[in-house]
Amino acid sequence: NVFAVSAGTLRTPPLDGRVLPGIARARTIEIAAEIGIEVSERRVALTELLGAEEAFLTGSVRGIEPVHSVDGADLGPSGELTVRLAAELRRRWLG
Repeated sequence: NVFAVSAGTLRTPPLDGRVLPGIARARTIEIAAEIGIEVSERRVALTELLGAEEAFLTGSVRGIEPVHSVDGADLGPSGELTVRLAAELRRRWLG
């Protein structure tokens, strides 16, 4: 599952049959809400990913994995929000 951060809001596509309702996705949304990060479930266009402050993927094997490039375009290093959410998800899974 893909997430983009824009203006402090975490955006991810809705569960509309094209996205798997994964455990890592659900836990990431829960954690974000608990620590005061607004979450918006709506379509995320390629242009939005390219312009995002941060982007990451979630999965049950790797947890949160930063996205550093999309379609050959560099997105830069992991951002603070990605690092914070990844650490909290890892803490809860290993806790």
